[in-house]
Formats: sequence, structure tokens, C-alpha cells
Amino acid sequence: MHDLCTTLSPPTGTKHLLGLGLKFCIERGQPNQKLLDGILRLRHSLRLREWLDRNHPFRDDETSGYIPGLYVKSDWEPPECTGDTELALMNYGDKLAKLSKTTSNYKRFNLDKFQLTLLDELKQDSRFIIWQADKNLGPCIIERPNYIRRCLDDHLLNAVTYQPLTREQADAHAAQTQDKLKTVLAEQYDEISIAEQTYFERSFTHDHRMPQFYCTAKVHKTPWSTRPVISCVGSFNEVFSKWTDYQLKRLLPLTTIYLKDSYKALADLRALGKLPPGAKIFTADAVSMYTNIDITHGVETFHKWLNEFEPEIPSDFPRKLFLETLQLVMENNVFQFDDTYWHQKTGTAMGTSAACMYATLYYAYHERTVLIPKYGQNLHYFKRFIDDIFGIWIPTPGGPTWEDFLVDLDAFGLLRWTADPPSDRAIFLDLDISINTNNIIETKTYQKPMNLYLYIPPISAHPVGCLRGLVFGNLRRFWIQNTHREDYISVARHFAERLIERGHPAHTIETLFMEAAKRFDETAKHPPTIPAVDNADSLLNPDPAQYYFHLEYHPRGIPRKEIRTLFNNTVGKLLPTHKFTIAYSRPKNLRDALMRTRMEETAGCRATDIIEYNS
Repeated sequence: MHDLCTTLSPPTGTKHLLGLGLKFCIERGQPNQKLLDGILRLRHSLRLREWLDRNHPFRDDETSGYIPGLYVKSDWEPPECTGDTELALMNYGDKLAKLSKTTSNYKRFNLDKFQLTLLDELKQDSRFIIWQADKNLGPCIIERPNYIRRCLDDHLLNAVTYQPLTREQADAHAAQTQDKLKTVLAEQYDEISIAEQTYFERSFTHDHRMPQFYCTAKVHKTPWSTRPVISCVGSFNEVFSKWTDYQLKRLLPLTTIYLKDSYKALADLRALGKLPPGAKIFTADAVSMYTNIDITHGVETFHKWLNEFEPEIPSDFPRKLFLETLQLVMENNVFQFDDTYWHQKTGTAMGTSAACMYATLYYAYHERTVLIPKYGQNLHYFKRFIDDIFGIWIPTPGGPTWEDFLVDLDAFGLLRWTADPPSDRAIFLDLDISINTNNIIETKTYQKPMNLYLYIPPISAHPVGCLRGLVFGNLRRFWIQNTHREDYISVARHFAERLIERGHPAHTIETLFMEAAKRFDETAKHPPTIPAVDNADSLLNPDPAQYYFHLEYHPRGIPRKEIRTLFNNTVGKLLPTHKFTIAYSRPKNLRDALMRTRMEETAGCRATDIIEYNS
């Protein structure tokens, strides 16, 4: 863990407890897999499928307007199944309940008594805050007053960006914003699809909470600093922000510089082949991108996108509703921190779903209208992942210079960039990228020096398949990222050593590595193909119905094989062609137990106490 305490020492054993990793799942003393909840969800699925087959035998997601990103579950309950399905399901539930009683009935935990006691103490100990390091670098611990002071001093007390509110002012502002958003929607209601209307109608019936502010620790910086985060999940504004994000993604084809991830960067770079003479690589980072995008300039930029590139805009794009909603979401980000309330006055509304795409497309306008036209001959490659730019620069005699490019990079709104001079090597995302003596791009895996490598230990209450997924996923990533075999072998060897250090048996790791290697070899020899689809056959022989049985995983719970066998011998006999999948959810982990988005009340050590003290 990262100990950021300055005045107090964490309780004895804290390092070993947090060192298990915040994703470490706590095993219940006795199996409790919430079977009843799983049966009820399965019953709903069976009823819904039968009702749909009777009423909509040839469903088409396109004609029904179903939008996965905007789907909100309906409260409507389908009628009971016909025939003996309901009775078979009750029989299945009874047999599962009896089977669960035969599983291990003695108490056993994957934490020892000392760790369990310490876990309870840390939950109740108001002196400390357990929080997350930035860049997924592991858990941190700090004194509560120091955490609150850093949140305030580093961010919230910046009067240019944040305005303090009373509880009454915050509630009134939120209510006023809610009314404005509903009014804007009502005026343009007929301009959106039925699926979008359904999304809004269902979302409005839910309870909504005030967004919550917290920070992560940038321990990779010297000295360490903090990154502000706002959790908007469950807030009213988030309903409209999700819709705005959906519309923003429809505008992504307007830009060619958008980079989805490092895999896309790798594919692009390998397709370049030999670079022209003099080519150098460079990176650039935006300085506090979200807070430095002026709201007025941001909305004006999207007006320009829609007006200047009208032929490229989808014909059914709801322009007026989009622009008005975008402005309201960006201007009215009100949130809570401990017992204080704040309004973000400038910049991108942090924590909202639309923030990432908004920031991406905002600067993409400048790239398309200024940077690419002016420096197209110099930019052999130019891509951006939100606030990180990667490019290949080629100097041109008598043409624009690198210094000219840096000036124009900053010539858009309030946003400023820091760029490293073009060179033969650069770090971008999780890649170490270089140009070799033959002027060809080479890459290898980059891992941050402060990474704690807190892989899930074997005693964590995770399904067995999680380790296989972890091994296969990482080895595949390393295989793709490393140009040279020796670099792949090196990073893979370190990966194996770290897994063994976390407690996994060496023979298990060896077996999984061999399985992964075999799968990679087979994929290389026989790449997957997309089968042809005959529409007539698909109507006569539709895909089998998919049913999921949801339950919480427990290492000593009912074995997956027995759950499936019981289903096939009861409910499965009455169903036509179908697929039955057991969907495990994870039990509570250390993050759930020790971290809260909303800070717990602690008399004498509230944010208001510290603000008054500083005053």
C-alpha cells in the first residue's frame, strides 16, 4: 500500500490487509448465494421470453428502436408462463435450496481472526481514510483531516472553478436544473425516437441522489498530488448526460484523430512500415483538460461542428435538444463533499457520462480545422486519446516548424498543452515506443515504476476462472505489444514471478501459461472467420433462447455442474432449444468494505470544521 500518513501510524497489520488488494473478495463464513433472488430473476426471464414469443415472434431491434446504451429496465411484470413451466421452476428452486443445505455448514473465512478484527477497526476508525491511487497503482491510507485538507486546498477552495453553496442553495439549484432539463425535453419530445422517450420516462421514476466528490492520489508524481473525481451515478443530471454521450458518439466520425485504445495505436503504427527520413515521435499532454475547457467556448464549438459540417451530421440528429441539454449539463454540476456543497462554475462537468466524448470532440474541431490542414505535411501520424496526444513529426524545409506547431497547439480556448520535443522514443499509454536504426517503429510493454502488482491472491473468493482470464488476457496483451520476442519473454517471466509471489502455485501458473501459448498458436494458424448468415434459415431456425441464472459466488457454494444438471432435469425439459448460463456475481471486496464515495459523518472532523479553522 502507499502510506501517505504524516502524523499518525496506521494500525498494526494494515499493510498486510490492504496488500491483499482492494479487489480481494471476502468469503462469507457460510455460503449464502442468494438463491431466491436468482430464482425470481430467472422466472421473470422465462415469463418475458414466452410473452415476447407469443406477441412479437419476429422481433427486430432496429425497428423497435432498442438502444443498448440507453436501456432502463421496465417495472412491468409479464404474465405467468403457460403449461408446467412455473411448477417446474418452483421444483427447481426447492431442490436447489435442499442442495444448499448439504454444502459445507461450518464457518470458515479467507481472512484470519486478526485480519477480520482489523477490518472492523478500520471501518470504525474515523482517524484514517482508505483511498485509491491514481493510474490503478494500489490502495493508500492517510489521516482524515489531511485528506479533507488536500481535497479543499488542491481543488475546492479554488474560487475560479468552484463556488461553495449551502445545503438549501444546492437543493434549490438541483431542483431548478431538473425543471429546466424537463422543459427542454418536453419542447423537443417529438424529435427523439421511441426508445429515447422510453429511456427518459423510466429514468424519471427512479430516486436520484446528489453527486459526490472525492479524490484519488497521484503517487506517481513527485511530490504526490491529487486528482478530483465526481461520482454522478444515480443523479438526475446523469440521466441527460448519458443521452448526450450517446449523441456525441454519433458525431465521432467527424474526427479522424480519435484513438480508442493502445491496441488501435499498435495496429496503426505497424501499418506505417518504414518511416520517412528524419521522422521523430512526440507526445503531448493537456494541462487539466476538463477544468480548462470554457463552457461557453465548448458549446460554441459544437454549434460550429453542426453548422460547418452539416452534410456529415446524421439526418435525424436532434440538434436543438442536444445543444440545450449539453449546455445545461455542463453549467449545472452541483455536488457534495462531506458536509459541504459546491457548484463547478467552469470547465467540463466532471464525472458525467458525456465528459469524455465532449472533451474529445471539443478539441477535435481545432485539430480538423487548424492543425491538420496547416501541419498535414509534418504530421505523418497524429492521434489523441482524450488528453494524450501521440504523433510522428517530419520536418519540412521551408515549412512550418515544431515551434509553430506548439504555438498553434495552445491556440484554442483556455486549453494548454505540455509537449516533449520529437525524439526516437516516447511513452504513450502502456506502450514504450521507439524508432530503430531502420526507421521502423518498435514497441514494448510499459509498466509504471510505482505499480504494486496487486494481482488477486488465490485465497480471494473469486471464481476459479478469474485466474485463467487474468493470465490469458495479460499474456495476449504482452504478445501483441512487444515487437521483440526477448521483451515478451521478459515481461511474461516477471508476470509469472509476481503471480507466484501473490501465492499462486508455480505448477498452476505453468499450466495456464502453456494453455495460453497453445491457444495463441492455434489462433495464429487458424484465424477466426465470420460465418455467412442466411436470413431465411435464421427465421426458420432462430437462435436458441438465452437464460441466465444469477447468484453470488461462494467457494463452498453449490457446484456449477449440479446447478446446471438440476435445471436440465426440471425446467430445461419443458423449454425449446435454449442456452442456460450461470452468471456469478462477486461477493463484497475490500474496496466495498473500506471505501465509500460518500464520507461518513465524524463530529469535529468535517469539511466545514476544517474550512472554519483555516478561516
